[in-house]
Amino acid sequence: MKFNYILFAAIFYNSGFNVQKIKKWLLVSVFLTVGNSLLYGQQNRALSTIDLEKTYSEYTNLPREVVYVHLNKGLYIKGEALAFSAYVFVKKNKLPSESTTTLYCEILDSNKNRVEVKMLRVLNGQVSNQFDISENYPSGSYTFRAYTSWLKNFPEENNHFETSFTVVDPEEVKSNYEEGTESSIDAQFLPEGGHLVEGVINTVGVVIKDQRGFGVKNIEGIILENNIKISDFKTNHLGLGRLNIQPRLNATYKAIVISENNPYEFSFPKVESKGVALSVSSIKNDVIVQLKTNQLTFTQLEGKEYKIMFHNGSSSIVQPVVMKNMESIFKINSKELSEGIQIITVFNEENKLVLERLFFNYKNFSKLNLETASVKKDQDSLKFILRFEQFQNDSITNGNVSVSTLPQSTKSYTENEGIYAQVYLKPYLRGVVEQAPYYFKNLNRKKKSELDDLLLTQGWSSYNWDAIFEGPPIIDYPFETGMSAQVTIQKKRQRKFMIHLMRYSKMGFIEIEKDKETFDVNGLFPVEDEKFTISYMPKSGKLKSTSVIPNFSPQEIPVFHKQMKTLNSISPVQKMTFEPFYFDSEVLDTIVIDVDAIRKKNIKDKSRGRVDYFDNFKRSSILLVPYLNSYGYTTSYYNGEFKLTDTRRSSNGPPVIVIDGAIYRDISILQNFTFGKVDYVEVFRNGIGAPGFSRPGDGDIIKIFTDPKFGRGTMADQESAYDFPIHFSKPKEFYTPKYSIINSDFYNDYGVLDWKGNLSLDKTGTVRFTTTYNGSTNFKLIVEGTTKSGRLIHEVIDINLE
Repeated sequence: MKFNYILFAAIFYNSGFNVQKIKKWLLVSVFLTVGNSLLYGQQNRALSTIDLEKTYSEYTNLPREVVYVHLNKGLYIKGEALAFSAYVFVKKNKLPSESTTTLYCEILDSNKNRVEVKMLRVLNGQVSNQFDISENYPSGSYTFRAYTSWLKNFPEENNHFETSFTVVDPEEVKSNYEEGTESSIDAQFLPEGGHLVEGVINTVGVVIKDQRGFGVKNIEGIILENNIKISDFKTNHLGLGRLNIQPRLNATYKAIVISENNPYEFSFPKVESKGVALSVSSIKNDVIVQLKTNQLTFTQLEGKEYKIMFHNGSSSIVQPVVMKNMESIFKINSKELSEGIQIITVFNEENKLVLERLFFNYKNFSKLNLETASVKKDQDSLKFILRFEQFQNDSITNGNVSVSTLPQSTKSYTENEGIYAQVYLKPYLRGVVEQAPYYFKNLNRKKKSELDDLLLTQGWSSYNWDAIFEGPPIIDYPFETGMSAQVTIQKKRQRKFMIHLMRYSKMGFIEIEKDKETFDVNGLFPVEDEKFTISYMPKSGKLKSTSVIPNFSPQEIPVFHKQMKTLNSISPVQKMTFEPFYFDSEVLDTIVIDVDAIRKKNIKDKSRGRVDYFDNFKRSSILLVPYLNSYGYTTSYYNGEFKLTDTRRSSNGPPVIVIDGAIYRDISILQNFTFGKVDYVEVFRNGIGAPGFSRPGDGDIIKIFTDPKFGRGTMADQESAYDFPIHFSKPKEFYTPKYSIINSDFYNDYGVLDWKGNLSLDKTGTVRFTTTYNGSTNFKLIVEGTTKSGRLIHEVIDINLE
């Protein structure tokens, strides 16, 4: 059969969730042997090659997010804080999701009951926060889970984040925990592609785990055919391996594994009389696929057309193939495939899935590697500098990085989670991955071979073809952009309203048509204790209270039902010598006072404008118009338009007002603005020195900064306030526990030095941060992050004080 060019549609995302369809011609020169009878596979209706591509494209067309969370460690003593940074990516292009605004993070107990939950505001794909591990947490294993409401539309896929952590009550550990003595292993043997076919050479993956689900390293074993040894194998340090076997139909097979000088016997997969064996490998720039069958199968499949698909949840290539020989080899250049996971799926003429195999395409895959790391003592502080490599024609600025600083010999962190594995591996796999970051460090031929062993033993991918053939997912959960309110008007004469400013939500006017009884307000981000505040604005322009009925959405934190298997990586099975740590409330009060004074001084020192701080008296007694008058601006209200003028000769025009980063060039909306929540104001004459404004000289820049902790109270005659059913959690500052003894066994095993949840890369690819010196000299840094261009960062660094 002569193969022609095939046209396929690959859907890519340039930024956020803006879709651009790119059509591309590919030449795939292949000679394939495929298939099996109708004996196995998911039940699907018959489709042509074009229909198969279209069906797959329609199913994957909706954008998906992938969530990763960096926890500062994996074992917590009661009283500590579980600090974390969450990163949200667009699944198809692996860029930070600029469209995601709302993330839910929850802690579940060992019975999967919710213990705590937070709703967080995501900005540019990242957010940091923390849970306080209080006395209300019993000792034991917990699950941390992070998801968006939008991900609930894709229950078949593993796009959310889930991991286990341990909470320890030291008193319970001293008296109740005993060293584990039980030892047992489990072995699985998984034929490549899914079937062990009689009469052909099959590759079989080997995975051996202990009772906790961790791989058993360096285990040796043999395969017996009718009690005669025909093959042997050995696992690597993660309990993975492979072997080759040419089975006979009527023979009996079993595996013998030796662990700690004890033999264990395991069954071997059933030998099938008919079927196709699959083998996938990579040589230089080519992906090699070999399909083998026996004579009995070939007589039934000869001349039948099958389809083979390369796909990754985004792009796909479908190639019709016809069985001509019992053994065929074909190849495809890896440049024609996207980097990362590729799934090879084979369908018979009725579109039943008969074979599937995952492999990792390293072509165009690149890491952002660390070049240098240093730490120096400066009086009572430690200054860390991390410098990452530069890429030609690729700026790595605008990156977010989180860093956990622990004692170098810590037992409270194990490297089972990592940002590379979460983005590139886990969404496509059904099983759990042990030490996932290992596969992306110091890449070489051995490491690539070990990752292929992992994928071989994972079996089929996480995609459910029954669901794909049923059509695109049904959207039951909208893509959230904060909270929304549908407001019902009680007094029909009232047509114009003002929505008051909140910390993360702009104020605005809404004018309603005469025949409307409701209006919508979107993009609300109320933090704790903030209310939905609204005023009626009559023709006089003077604000008045009103009576409306706001219906908020969401009304409650959504429940996420999908669960993933996780490894309980840290188990406190050995006794612990506990040494107290504390958070001195008096010291913290002093710190807060000092920090506030330092903060104000730093703002004034760094500002090139005039800084005006507000106290409670100024917040309660000043309105915007008289405040602006005090700076020499004149205000007027004529024909329903509020104007602000700078009469100084040196002025270049009217000022621009910026509140919490939001620019209000139409200042009529601000005429009734109050200073009840204002922290401070910066004024930049003629815009000179105003950060974030590239064209100074257009007029003054007036930047107003608010803080919801300064509650102004509700003025009953001017505004009406309504409670939100739920709130976004405030960012929290991480405080390091104060340990009674530094460099003790307890501190070195379970202590924490610091956590930085939202650091930035500068234009040279450098991250700098400072922490308090407590006498320690040896540190372990766990660094995670991403650049705006999608280059990921994962480093575990052992570093010593110079």
